[in-house]
Amino acid sequence: HFFAVSASLVVPFCFLVLLFGCVPFVVLAPLRRPTEGGCVAVCGASPLSQMSVGGKYNKYGTAHAGSLTDEDCEQRLQQLMVRLKDLLPLSAHDCGAPSDEEMLIKFLTARHYDLDKAEAMVRQCVKCRKENEYEKLLVDTIDPEVVSRWPSGFLTAADKEGHPVYIERPKSAEMKEVLSKYGVDAVFRWHLYCAEQQRQLMLRWSTDRVSIIIDGESFSPALLANKQALALYYKICTQNQAVYPEQMRFLFVINAPRSVQLGWSMLSPVLDPVVRLKVHIWGTDYAAKLAEHIPRAQLPVELGGESPEPVRWLTGDPAKDTPMLPPPPREVSGNPSDSNSASAEIAA
Repeated sequence: HFFAVSASLVVPFCFLVLLFGCVPFVVLAPLRRPTEGGCVAVCGASPLSQMSVGGKYNKYGTAHAGSLTDEDCEQRLQQLMVRLKDLLPLSAHDCGAPSDEEMLIKFLTARHYDLDKAEAMVRQCVKCRKENEYEKLLVDTIDPEVVSRWPSGFLTAADKEGHPVYIERPKSAEMKEVLSKYGVDAVFRWHLYCAEQQRQLMLRWSTDRVSIIIDGESFSPALLANKQALALYYKICTQNQAVYPEQMRFLFVINAPRSVQLGWSMLSPVLDPVVRLKVHIWGTDYAAKLAEHIPRAQLPVELGGESPEPVRWLTGDPAKDTPMLPPPPREVSGNPSDSNSASAEIAA
Protein backbone atom coordinates (compact mmCIF):
# COMPACT_ATOMS: atom_id res chain seq x y z
CA HIS A 1 0.00 0.00 0.00
CA PHE A 2 2.85 2.36 0.82
CA PHE A 3 4.39 1.94 -2.63
CA ALA A 4 1.01 2.29 -4.31
CA VAL A 5 0.32 5.57 -2.51
CA SER A 6 3.85 6.82 -3.22
CA ALA A 7 3.48 6.04 -6.91
CA SER A 8 0.10 7.76 -7.05
CA LEU A 9 1.70 10.98 -5.78
CA VAL A 10 4.40 11.04 -8.47
CA VAL A 11 1.97 12.30 -11.11
CA PRO A 12 0.60 15.26 -9.10
CA PHE A 13 4.07 16.33 -7.99
CA CYS A 14 5.38 16.12 -11.55
CA PHE A 15 2.33 18.09 -12.68
CA LEU A 16 3.13 20.82 -10.18
CA VAL A 17 6.72 20.96 -11.42
CA LEU A 18 5.53 21.27 -15.02
CA LEU A 19 2.88 23.76 -14.00
CA PHE A 20 5.39 26.09 -12.39
CA GLY A 21 7.59 25.69 -15.42
CA CYS A 22 4.96 26.61 -17.98
CA VAL A 23 3.58 29.68 -16.23
CA PRO A 24 5.20 32.94 -17.30
CA PHE A 25 6.69 34.81 -14.34
CA VAL A 26 6.54 32.01 -11.74
CA VAL A 27 9.81 31.98 -9.85
CA LEU A 28 9.60 30.12 -6.57
CA ALA A 29 11.28 31.74 -3.60
CA PRO A 30 13.84 29.74 -1.60
CA LEU A 31 12.39 27.50 1.10
CA ARG A 32 12.96 29.93 3.93
CA ARG A 33 10.80 32.41 5.78
CA PRO A 34 11.54 36.12 5.27
CA THR A 35 12.21 38.21 8.34
CA GLU A 36 10.03 41.15 9.30
CA GLY A 37 12.72 43.82 9.17
CA GLY A 38 12.46 46.46 6.50
CA CYS A 39 8.83 45.79 5.48
CA VAL A 40 7.84 49.46 5.35
CA ALA A 41 5.05 50.50 2.98
CA VAL A 42 5.69 53.39 0.60
CA CYS A 43 2.27 55.02 0.48
CA GLY A 44 3.17 57.87 -1.85
CA ALA A 45 4.65 55.79 -4.66
CA SER A 46 3.08 55.70 -8.10
CA PRO A 47 1.21 52.49 -9.10
CA LEU A 48 4.06 51.39 -11.38
CA SER A 49 6.65 51.67 -8.61
CA GLN A 50 4.67 49.73 -6.00
CA MET A 51 5.88 46.15 -5.73
CA SER A 52 3.02 43.84 -4.78
CA VAL A 53 4.64 41.56 -2.24
CA GLY A 54 2.26 39.40 -0.24
CA GLY A 55 -0.47 41.95 -0.82
CA LYS A 56 1.58 44.77 0.73
CA TYR A 57 2.65 47.53 -1.64
CA ASN A 58 6.30 48.33 -1.15
CA LYS A 59 8.61 49.97 -3.64
CA TYR A 60 11.59 47.79 -2.78
CA GLY A 61 9.86 44.45 -2.25
CA THR A 62 11.52 44.26 1.16
CA ALA A 63 9.62 41.12 2.17
CA HIS A 64 12.31 39.44 0.06
CA ALA A 65 15.13 41.67 1.31
CA GLY A 66 15.45 40.17 4.77
CA SER A 67 16.54 42.67 7.41
CA LEU A 68 17.46 45.41 4.92
CA THR A 69 15.81 48.79 5.35
CA ASP A 70 14.45 50.79 2.43
CA GLU A 71 17.55 52.99 2.66
CA ASP A 72 19.77 49.89 2.30
CA CYS A 73 17.72 48.76 -0.70
CA GLU A 74 18.01 52.15 -2.37
CA GLN A 75 21.78 52.14 -1.88
CA ARG A 76 22.08 48.70 -3.49
CA LEU A 77 19.85 49.81 -6.34
CA GLN A 78 22.19 52.71 -7.07
CA GLN A 79 25.21 50.40 -6.83
CA LEU A 80 23.60 48.00 -9.30
CA MET A 81 22.96 50.85 -11.73
CA VAL A 82 26.65 51.74 -11.62
CA ARG A 83 27.65 48.12 -12.27
CA LEU A 84 25.28 47.90 -15.23
CA LYS A 85 25.98 51.27 -16.81
CA ASP A 86 27.14 49.49 -19.99
CA LEU A 87 23.62 48.02 -20.42
CA LEU A 88 21.48 50.99 -19.42
CA PRO A 89 18.93 51.99 -20.42
CA LEU A 90 17.38 48.52 -20.45
CA SER A 91 14.78 49.74 -22.93
CA ALA A 92 17.57 49.54 -25.55
CA HIS A 93 17.42 45.74 -25.17
CA ASP A 94 13.78 45.34 -24.16
CA CYS A 95 10.97 47.34 -25.76
CA GLY A 96 8.56 46.16 -23.05
CA ALA A 97 10.65 47.33 -20.10
CA PRO A 98 9.36 50.05 -17.78
CA SER A 99 11.93 52.35 -16.18
CA ASP A 100 15.38 51.05 -15.26
CA GLU A 101 14.52 51.53 -11.59
CA GLU A 102 11.39 49.38 -11.85
CA MET A 103 13.17 46.55 -13.65
CA LEU A 104 16.28 46.52 -11.46
CA ILE A 105 14.20 46.42 -8.28
CA LYS A 106 12.53 43.28 -9.64
CA PHE A 107 15.90 41.64 -10.27
CA LEU A 108 17.17 42.67 -6.83
CA THR A 109 14.02 41.35 -5.18
CA ALA A 110 14.33 38.03 -7.02
CA ARG A 111 17.90 37.66 -5.74
CA HIS A 112 17.25 38.93 -2.20
CA TYR A 113 19.28 42.08 -2.87
CA ASP A 114 22.50 40.15 -3.48
CA LEU A 115 24.33 42.53 -5.85
CA ASP A 116 26.49 39.92 -7.56
CA LYS A 117 23.56 37.59 -8.23
CA ALA A 118 21.28 40.42 -9.37
CA GLU A 119 23.91 41.73 -11.78
CA ALA A 120 24.45 38.25 -13.22
CA MET A 121 20.69 37.84 -13.62
CA VAL A 122 20.29 41.12 -15.51
CA ARG A 123 23.14 40.27 -17.87
CA GLN A 124 21.69 36.79 -18.46
CA CYS A 125 18.30 38.37 -19.20
CA VAL A 126 19.75 40.69 -21.84
CA LYS A 127 21.65 37.76 -23.36
CA CYS A 128 18.51 35.58 -23.49
CA ARG A 129 16.44 38.31 -25.11
CA LYS A 130 19.07 38.84 -27.78
CA GLU A 131 19.67 35.14 -28.51
CA ASN A 132 15.95 34.38 -28.78
CA GLU A 133 15.13 37.59 -30.70
CA TYR A 134 12.43 38.61 -28.25
CA GLU A 135 11.90 41.94 -30.02
CA LYS A 136 10.53 40.09 -33.06
CA LEU A 137 7.80 38.51 -30.95
CA LEU A 138 5.59 41.58 -31.34
CA VAL A 139 6.08 41.55 -35.12
CA ASP A 140 6.11 37.91 -36.26
CA THR A 141 2.97 35.75 -36.48
CA ILE A 142 2.65 32.41 -34.67
CA ASP A 143 1.34 29.35 -36.54
CA PRO A 144 -2.47 29.15 -35.96
CA GLU A 145 -2.40 25.41 -35.24
CA VAL A 146 0.09 25.89 -32.41
CA VAL A 147 -2.12 28.67 -31.04
CA SER A 148 -5.23 26.48 -31.20
CA ARG A 149 -3.59 23.74 -29.11
CA TRP A 150 -2.61 26.14 -26.31
CA PRO A 151 -5.43 28.75 -26.04
CA SER A 152 -4.29 31.81 -24.12
CA GLY A 153 -5.85 35.21 -23.57
CA PHE A 154 -7.00 37.91 -21.17
CA LEU A 155 -10.11 38.68 -19.18
CA THR A 156 -11.53 42.18 -19.39
CA ALA A 157 -11.57 42.06 -15.59
CA ALA A 158 -8.94 43.01 -13.04
CA ASP A 159 -8.21 41.20 -9.81
CA LYS A 160 -9.12 43.02 -6.61
CA GLU A 161 -5.69 44.64 -6.49
CA GLY A 162 -6.06 46.10 -9.98
CA HIS A 163 -3.83 43.70 -11.90
CA PRO A 164 -4.77 42.32 -15.34
CA VAL A 165 -5.79 38.66 -15.53
CA TYR A 166 -4.31 36.22 -18.04
CA ILE A 167 -5.75 32.75 -18.72
CA GLU A 168 -4.43 29.56 -20.35
CA ARG A 169 -6.33 26.42 -21.36
CA PRO A 170 -3.62 24.11 -22.71
CA LYS A 171 -4.93 21.07 -24.54
CA SER A 172 -2.44 18.72 -22.96
CA ALA A 173 -3.76 15.64 -24.73
CA GLU A 174 -2.92 17.21 -28.10
CA MET A 175 0.48 18.61 -27.21
CA LYS A 176 2.34 15.44 -28.17
CA GLU A 177 1.02 15.74 -31.73
CA VAL A 178 1.80 19.43 -32.12
CA LEU A 179 5.29 19.00 -30.65
CA SER A 180 5.99 16.17 -33.07
CA LYS A 181 4.75 18.22 -36.02
CA TYR A 182 6.18 21.65 -35.24
CA GLY A 183 8.97 20.98 -32.75
CA VAL A 184 9.80 22.36 -29.32
CA ASP A 185 11.03 25.72 -30.60
CA ALA A 186 7.73 26.60 -32.31
CA VAL A 187 5.65 25.92 -29.19
CA PHE A 188 8.23 27.70 -27.04
CA ARG A 189 7.91 30.72 -29.32
CA TRP A 190 4.16 30.81 -28.65
CA HIS A 191 4.82 30.81 -24.91
CA LEU A 192 7.22 33.75 -25.28
CA TYR A 193 4.71 35.58 -27.46
CA CYS A 194 2.05 35.28 -24.74
CA ALA A 195 4.52 36.43 -22.09
CA GLU A 196 5.43 39.53 -24.09
CA GLN A 197 1.75 40.35 -24.66
CA GLN A 198 1.29 40.17 -20.89
CA ARG A 199 4.06 42.70 -20.43
CA GLN A 200 2.49 45.01 -22.99
CA LEU A 201 -0.76 44.86 -21.04
CA MET A 202 1.04 45.55 -17.76
CA LEU A 203 2.56 48.68 -19.29
CA ARG A 204 -0.83 49.75 -20.62
CA TRP A 205 -2.39 49.33 -17.17
CA SER A 206 0.58 50.91 -15.33
CA THR A 207 0.86 47.93 -13.00
CA ASP A 208 3.81 45.81 -11.97
CA ARG A 209 2.26 42.34 -12.06
CA VAL A 210 -0.28 40.06 -13.69
CA SER A 211 -2.54 37.40 -12.19
CA ILE A 212 -2.78 34.08 -14.03
CA ILE A 213 -5.51 31.47 -14.38
CA ILE A 214 -4.62 28.01 -15.69
CA ASP A 215 -7.38 25.57 -16.55
CA GLY A 216 -6.07 22.09 -15.77
CA GLU A 217 -9.12 20.20 -17.00
CA SER A 218 -7.34 18.58 -19.94
CA PHE A 219 -4.10 17.73 -18.13
CA SER A 220 -2.68 14.47 -19.50
CA PRO A 221 -0.23 12.40 -17.39
CA ALA A 222 1.10 10.98 -20.67
CA LEU A 223 3.03 14.23 -21.18
CA LEU A 224 5.29 13.27 -18.28
CA ALA A 225 6.74 10.49 -20.43
CA ASN A 226 7.19 12.63 -23.55
CA LYS A 227 10.78 13.79 -24.07
CA GLN A 228 9.77 16.76 -26.22
CA ALA A 229 7.25 17.95 -23.63
CA LEU A 230 9.81 17.71 -20.84
CA ALA A 231 12.35 19.56 -22.99
CA LEU A 232 9.76 22.28 -23.65
CA TYR A 233 8.87 22.73 -19.98
CA TYR A 234 12.53 22.79 -18.97
CA LYS A 235 13.26 25.45 -21.59
CA ILE A 236 10.27 27.51 -20.49
CA CYS A 237 11.24 27.26 -16.83
CA THR A 238 14.85 28.31 -17.33
CA GLN A 239 13.91 31.21 -19.64
CA ASN A 240 11.19 32.46 -17.29
CA GLN A 241 13.58 32.61 -14.38
CA ALA A 242 16.13 34.48 -16.46
CA VAL A 243 13.83 36.99 -18.15
CA TYR A 244 10.63 37.51 -16.11
CA PRO A 245 11.43 38.04 -12.41
CA GLU A 246 8.80 38.96 -9.83
CA GLN A 247 5.93 39.60 -12.23
CA MET A 248 3.21 37.17 -11.14
CA ARG A 249 0.74 38.36 -8.50
CA PHE A 250 -1.58 35.36 -8.17
CA LEU A 251 -1.72 31.94 -9.80
CA PHE A 252 -5.15 30.30 -9.88
CA VAL A 253 -5.28 26.69 -11.10
CA ILE A 254 -8.87 25.61 -11.75
CA ASN A 255 -10.30 22.19 -12.59
CA ALA A 256 -7.17 20.60 -11.14
CA PRO A 257 -7.33 16.80 -10.72
CA ARG A 258 -7.90 15.67 -7.13
CA SER A 259 -4.44 14.08 -7.00
CA VAL A 260 -2.88 17.45 -7.89
CA GLN A 261 -4.81 19.18 -5.13
CA LEU A 262 -3.52 16.57 -2.70
CA GLY A 263 0.02 17.06 -3.97
CA TRP A 264 -0.22 20.81 -3.45
CA SER A 265 -1.60 20.42 0.08
CA MET A 266 1.48 18.34 0.93
CA LEU A 267 3.99 20.59 -0.84
CA SER A 268 2.73 24.04 0.16
CA PRO A 269 3.60 23.91 3.90
CA VAL A 270 7.34 23.83 3.11
CA LEU A 271 7.22 26.76 0.69
CA ASP A 272 7.97 30.38 1.42
CA PRO A 273 4.82 32.06 2.86
CA VAL A 274 4.95 34.66 0.08
CA VAL A 275 4.66 31.87 -2.50
CA ARG A 276 1.79 30.21 -0.64
CA LEU A 277 -0.17 33.45 -0.71
CA LYS A 278 0.28 33.66 -4.48
CA VAL A 279 -0.75 30.14 -5.49
CA HIS A 280 -4.27 28.69 -5.30
CA ILE A 281 -5.14 25.24 -6.67
CA TRP A 282 -8.80 24.24 -6.86
CA GLY A 283 -10.94 21.55 -8.40
CA THR A 284 -14.23 22.03 -10.23
CA ASP A 285 -15.73 23.95 -7.30
CA TYR A 286 -13.52 26.97 -7.96
CA ALA A 287 -16.14 29.61 -8.87
CA ALA A 288 -16.88 31.03 -5.40
CA LYS A 289 -13.19 30.96 -4.43
CA LEU A 290 -12.10 32.69 -7.62
CA ALA A 291 -14.73 35.38 -7.04
CA GLU A 292 -12.96 36.25 -3.77
CA HIS A 293 -10.04 37.52 -5.87
CA ILE A 294 -11.78 38.69 -9.04
CA PRO A 295 -15.19 40.39 -8.66
CA ARG A 296 -17.97 38.07 -9.84
CA ALA A 297 -19.50 40.94 -11.82
CA GLN A 298 -16.31 41.10 -13.91
CA LEU A 299 -15.73 37.36 -14.31
CA PRO A 300 -16.98 35.82 -17.57
CA VAL A 301 -20.00 33.54 -17.29
CA GLU A 302 -17.85 30.59 -18.41
CA LEU A 303 -15.75 31.02 -15.26
CA GLY A 304 -18.72 31.21 -12.91
CA GLY A 305 -19.12 34.99 -13.07
CA GLU A 306 -21.78 37.37 -14.30
CA SER A 307 -19.99 39.35 -16.99
CA PRO A 308 -21.18 38.90 -20.59
CA GLU A 309 -17.70 39.91 -21.78
CA PRO A 310 -15.93 36.82 -23.19
CA VAL A 311 -12.26 35.98 -22.80
CA ARG A 312 -10.14 37.86 -25.34
CA TRP A 313 -8.20 34.95 -26.79
CA LEU A 314 -4.88 35.73 -28.47
CA THR A 315 -4.61 34.83 -32.15
CA GLY A 316 -0.82 34.83 -32.53
CA ASP A 317 -1.00 37.82 -34.90
CA PRO A 318 0.46 40.96 -33.23
CA ALA A 319 -1.45 43.23 -35.62
CA LYS A 320 -4.71 41.83 -34.20
CA ASP A 321 -3.74 41.00 -30.62
CA THR A 322 -2.00 44.15 -29.42
CA PRO A 323 -4.88 46.52 -30.32
CA MET A 324 -7.47 44.26 -28.67
CA LEU A 325 -5.74 44.08 -25.28
CA PRO A 326 -8.35 45.09 -22.67
CA PRO A 327 -8.23 48.70 -21.42
CA PRO A 328 -7.37 49.30 -17.75
CA PRO A 329 -10.17 49.73 -15.21
CA ARG A 330 -10.65 53.22 -13.84
CA GLU A 331 -10.77 52.02 -10.25
CA VAL A 332 -10.66 48.83 -8.25
CA SER A 333 -12.04 49.13 -4.75
CA GLY A 334 -10.78 47.35 -1.66
CA ASN A 335 -8.56 47.60 1.40
CA PRO A 336 -4.86 48.14 0.56
CA SER A 337 -3.74 46.40 3.72
CA ASP A 338 -5.54 43.16 2.93
CA SER A 339 -3.82 40.62 0.67
CA ASN A 340 -7.13 39.45 -0.74
CA SER A 341 -8.70 42.85 -1.33
CA ALA A 342 -5.91 45.38 -1.88
CA SER A 343 -6.85 48.46 -3.86
CA ALA A 344 -5.22 50.24 -6.73
CA GLU A 345 -6.46 53.16 -8.70
CA ILE A 346 -5.31 52.86 -12.30
CA ALA A 347 -5.43 55.73 -14.77
CA ALA A 348 -7.45 54.83 -17.86
